[in-house]
Amino acid sequence: KKYIKHLCFGIAVFVMLSSFKRGGLLGLLLSAVIYYYIDLILLNQDRKARTKYYFFFLIVVVISFMGVMYFLSENPFLADRFKGISETGGSHRTEIWIMTWELFSESDIFSQLFGHGYNQVVKHSKLGFSAHNDFLEILYDYGLIGAFLFLCLIINLVKQSVKMIQE
Repeated sequence: KKYIKHLCFGIAVFVMLSSFKRGGLLGLLLSAVIYYYIDLILLNQDRKARTKYYFFFLIVVVISFMGVMYFLSENPFLADRFKGISETGGSHRTEIWIMTWELFSESDIFSQLFGHGYNQVVKHSKLGFSAHNDFLEILYDYGLIGAFLFLCLIINLVKQSVKMIQE
């Protein structure tokens, strides 16, 4: 039901904006653009309607972009978080990723295969942070086997999504 889809999307937008997460906000906007592009344009068989939806879609994208830019200008904290990405490397993520990779590569073979256990990056890291990267976190905590299973899960989710779109 469309109203449930739109309500859930609105809730997701509210949560993303109130949490000040850059990646989540950008991911949400990108997923919405892709969803509506597929739903309105690619799946519509009527050429005249498809052209109409295409122009509607472009207008919505432009208006949304302008709205986001306005929102950023009215909320200096969120705008500063986007501006500071190049200065801090995304909250020093690059340093954290390198340290997590070094922790993994210095581990014994058993730990590399089966991992160190839940949330061990935080305990073993000199910085005291999680890996800030799901795949690295899973690789360290659950080893190569856990990372392989995680990758299988992601691949299956993508396959199921494609199958749902095609139906």
